[in-house]
Amino acid sequence: MTMQREARLGYVPQFDVTALDGRHMRYDEIWQRRNLILVIVKPQEREAATGYASQLEARLDEIEHEDTTVVVTTDAISGLSAPAALVADRWGEILHLETASSGQDSPIPDIEELS
Repeated sequence: MTMQREARLGYVPQFDVTALDGRHMRYDEIWQRRNLILVIVKPQEREAATGYASQLEARLDEIEHEDTTVVVTTDAISGLSAPAALVADRWGEILHLETASSGQDSPIPDIEELS
């Protein structure tokens, strides 16, 4: 899969979303407490993203699960366009950000690149 990597990463915008597993998630509840893996998908990709979220959760033991929150959502987040995936530290600094290239078939990033 071809993904574009953003050069200017910045900080995670404040968000209030519902994850695919039904959890209500406000970024200010984890900011300065936990690292974040955030995946935003288009609503029409919900079925594929649900399986992806399960696979990502299963890999948490490899990515310091006790300090990391995973959120996969179809909700819009200001400043980020779906599909996108980011990894941020507990202070909100984005360490890794991927967005779909134009014309890309699969909008969901490779789990290996996020973990």
